[in-house]
Amino acid sequence: MRVEVIDRPDTPTVDIDTLLSEGQERGKFAPLSIDTIQRTLGDAIKSARVSGAGLVDKFVDATKVAVADAFQLLHLWGRKDGHMTEAQVRRAADCTRDETSFPGRNLAAVVSGLTLSAQDGSLSEQRSLERFAGRLLSRGLAEGSAGIENLLSEN
Repeated sequence: MRVEVIDRPDTPTVDIDTLLSEGQERGKFAPLSIDTIQRTLGDAIKSARVSGAGLVDKFVDATKVAVADAFQLLHLWGRKDGHMTEAQVRRAADCTRDETSFPGRNLAAVVSGLTLSAQDGSLSEQRSLERFAGRLLSRGLAEGSAGIENLLSEN
């Protein structure tokens, strides 16, 4: 693969022979912008990190862990443990019902709603909530459906 950077002060672009695989004729292709390449590489790196950390497998397992009350679980593990504000708990619980969140009353839906709600905050809030989502995922898997049900019924 040959990568050629064309230095144009007004529109920096990168010409890549692999664009041929997209059905374009040799020598006639739309150049990619630096922003597009950086964004694509960033997404690929994030995907590799998620996959390498085993989070995809954990998320699949989380679809099998029942959570009857997302708000109560987020309140107990998020608010009482100091990871979330009350407003963040409400927003995350609301996001579990968003059409882009994982469906159902399960741990995957709670984590999905939490990560969706994190997008509303500052970068530091987003990072904090997404880290908490990972811990909530691990803790929920360790507790399992029965453990979470017992926890929610006791409180």
